[in-house]
Amino acid sequence: VNTQRVDGLIMLCVALRDDILDLLRGANFPVCFVENDYEDFDCVVVQNLKGGQKAAEFLCSKGCRKPGFIGEKSTFSYAVGATEERLRGFKFYCANNGIVIPENHIWLGNFSDGSIDANILKFLEQDDLPDGIFCSSDVIAAKVMRIALQKGILIPRDVLLIGFDNIDIAEYIGLTSVNQNLEESGKMAARMVLDRIKDSERGISTMTLPISVIERESTRN
Repeated sequence: VNTQRVDGLIMLCVALRDDILDLLRGANFPVCFVENDYEDFDCVVVQNLKGGQKAAEFLCSKGCRKPGFIGEKSTFSYAVGATEERLRGFKFYCANNGIVIPENHIWLGNFSDGSIDANILKFLEQDDLPDGIFCSSDVIAAKVMRIALQKGILIPRDVLLIGFDNIDIAEYIGLTSVNQNLEESGKMAARMVLDRIKDSERGISTMTLPISVIERESTRN
């Protein structure tokens, strides 16, 4: 990959084949990955597994014993399996604390096919509702909050709700969220690319974003 049109490249939330990675290793411009960690590249790593564990730990600390999960399935071959990693961490923490999540309390589906609202509604119509729900993103959590309200399910009185990403909407609607410092990840990646443009021989850098839970009204029971 050789071009004079690009000074640097930031790759966000993509999982690439080995042959593509080899092409990028030979590029005449710096490449930085955000979300995952690749050998020989500067990377800003998002701790999706740990984020899922943090969400489970937080819900358990609030007294939840019937946690549930709603998330968007990673359907494209080039997509990082962030949702699946978050779910894996969530289930891992629960299992280590004696909680097995039944299949009817887990929903993974496609966000783009227009059926997510109907599937969230079906999830919330169960007789045996979870007492706390972790959503793989704040956008999905906002949908759950709206549909729950339509169904007369009160958050947080009936169900605690936590999202992931801590985007602006979370603050507006009072949503507790796992904060992965999205804005900081972009700054880090840009800084890495600029530093490598200045010094192409410097060592490879891998930065790991801190993960924390920002509590708001959706879990204050």
